[in-house]
Amino acid sequence: MAQVAKTREQTSSDPTRKVLDYLYAGKQGSGKAARQSNDTTQPARAKVVEINSVSATTTPAQLGKREQKLYRVLHDLSYGAGRETCIANLPELAEATGFSMSGVQYVVRRLELKGVIVKLQLHLGRGKQQGVEYQVNKASDSPA
Repeated sequence: MAQVAKTREQTSSDPTRKVLDYLYAGKQGSGKAARQSNDTTQPARAKVVEINSVSATTTPAQLGKREQKLYRVLHDLSYGAGRETCIANLPELAEATGFSMSGVQYVVRRLELKGVIVKLQLHLGRGKQQGVEYQVNKASDSPA
């Protein structure tokens, strides 16, 4: 148990670890019992707030609430890991945002039309990460 805690401390500064914690924070439960329990999931939730506070300042102003939420997830996946692009699939995005898969498709389409994100490439195949590669434009790069 102590070794697991030590491993978490060592990887807490890794940007990829923060993004994964962000994506899978919703899996740990959100009901009243989950909020009252004193388990080890609280540090991961604190990191989610930290990531959101960083990307909240870069959210383009012309976006609606749902668009902002998805933009923040894509922004954290890309710039949170030190890249301008990220690979994500619909189930991951739906889980991270709390939207249905068709809702994610709709919001992605709207973000593309507004020029905030660009679909670059489709990644398929056995034994590798599958999904769509998105280029996430910063607020200053997006058309007004």
